[in-house]
Amino acid sequence: MGYYQLRLTPVDRFFFGGEKHNSAEIAGYFVESNCYPQQTTLLGFTRYLLLVKHGMIGSPDLKTKAEAIIGRESFDFNAPDLTFGRIRSVSPLYFLNDEQIFVPAPLDHGFQVGNRDDNYFIQKHDEMFTAKRGTPELHLTDLQGKNPVVVYAGKPGISVAFSVSQTGNEKGTNGESKDDSFYKQTFMKLNPGWSFAIQVEIDDELEDETLFLPFGGEQSMFRVDIQKQVHKVNLAPEMNNLPTNLPGLYLLGDAFAESALLDLCCFSVNGVSSFRNFRSSVNTGNYSAFGKNANGLKRSSRYNLLSRGSVLYFVNEEKRKMARQILDKKHCINIGFNHWKLIN
Repeated sequence: MGYYQLRLTPVDRFFFGGEKHNSAEIAGYFVESNCYPQQTTLLGFTRYLLLVKHGMIGSPDLKTKAEAIIGRESFDFNAPDLTFGRIRSVSPLYFLNDEQIFVPAPLDHGFQVGNRDDNYFIQKHDEMFTAKRGTPELHLTDLQGKNPVVVYAGKPGISVAFSVSQTGNEKGTNGESKDDSFYKQTFMKLNPGWSFAIQVEIDDELEDETLFLPFGGEQSMFRVDIQKQVHKVNLAPEMNNLPTNLPGLYLLGDAFAESALLDLCCFSVNGVSSFRNFRSSVNTGNYSAFGKNANGLKRSSRYNLLSRGSVLYFVNEEKRKMARQILDKKHCINIGFNHWKLIN
């Protein structure tokens, strides 16, 4: 058993889909990539990597031997006892700038919180973190809680990721033209020096090496650097210039949580993201089909997750303890969801 860092660097542009792109089950005019992969996508890649390392891709033994290596099927929120073979855990996604680790900054970074008659409100905040449409944009900080950088900008050079677009033309089943067949597809690129990364705990011995593997939509090619870690790295950054002395929780990754969690809060600065994942098993035979195709992928239910970087505050320690109990979902924590850090 050991801890490994998987550094994922796109060779060129990449595409990570999300629920907003699939909800109608038809192609829309705008098809836009997310800036970074979801935790289930990272788990799926880790499972694929282990199959590659064990020579299982294309092997006639795949269906009989894969379960012991990667588990029977992919993540299912409603199956808390599901395991993933030799994969013990996957960390929340983080970013690397050369060798420096960056993680999501708290969404109240730079804010000051006011209180009038037990009603909490944002008093003022730094210009860099100007809120747009009521929710601050996601930024990253280093593990000292410094050097903030915005995750996404529409052009290269000023952020971690930027977008590039192309127009496509969807054809019919026999190659004939279709009405409303044109669409605009937006891919993402990372600025030079930036990479995605996760830490994985695996019951396996992997060599430090570099591979080139497809990852995400459109079979985008990524450089994958595998590096064994001496110990598990703490990905919770230092908290500087806290806006309030209330007890709180800071989400290091997206979180499954019932609505009762927000009912416990006296104040929060949080985002919400729609989540639904494709599910497969070791017996899946057609990865291009889903829905009613019995041999294809299955689509999970849709969930609203609290976004990474969200901060939740409580009037007392008792309510924070109740919130922690709601977030304590081991099967989610094991693949990088529902990770948090105490505030105050």
